[in-house]
Amino acid sequence: MNATIEDYNGHCYTVVPCYVSDSSRIHYCGAYAKDFKTWRVFAVKHGMALASAMEMVGESYGIDTAPLKRLIPAEENPGYLNATMLAGKLGLLSKTGNPKASDANAKLAELGLQKKEGKEWRLTDKGREYGEEKPFTRNGHSGYNIGWNEKVLVLFEQPVKV
Repeated sequence: MNATIEDYNGHCYTVVPCYVSDSSRIHYCGAYAKDFKTWRVFAVKHGMALASAMEMVGESYGIDTAPLKRLIPAEENPGYLNATMLAGKLGLLSKTGNPKASDANAKLAELGLQKKEGKEWRLTDKGREYGEEKPFTRNGHSGYNIGWNEKVLVLFEQPVKV
């Protein structure tokens, strides 16, 4: 049976049964943020938020949550296409015939799906419906890579409103 609890900040959590047993008793340890919308604020997919929450519960209670992570449902519209892949699918090619990510990024911005902040592209509220920001760190640099789902391709078929 699930129950809803509220923490000291007023955030609501749906408590989901998760039991761990040792030699003497069974411990109740499960909670996840079904009603807690922080994952939306940070533009993180719900499944990723659940996986992170499971990891934290596992570390806190000293349990292996890997078997439970397999139970997290797959995303309905995963964002796996980067700007170069989109350019290839849309036929936006350079003179040498290679996909031109800069053209795809310009079109995505024109559609109101992303905007340039400093040197990197960030999703707009409208863009969160079609893509996800994936944080990265590499060689001392960090930022976000945007992964677009297939639904975004339909928007390129529609005339752009000026």
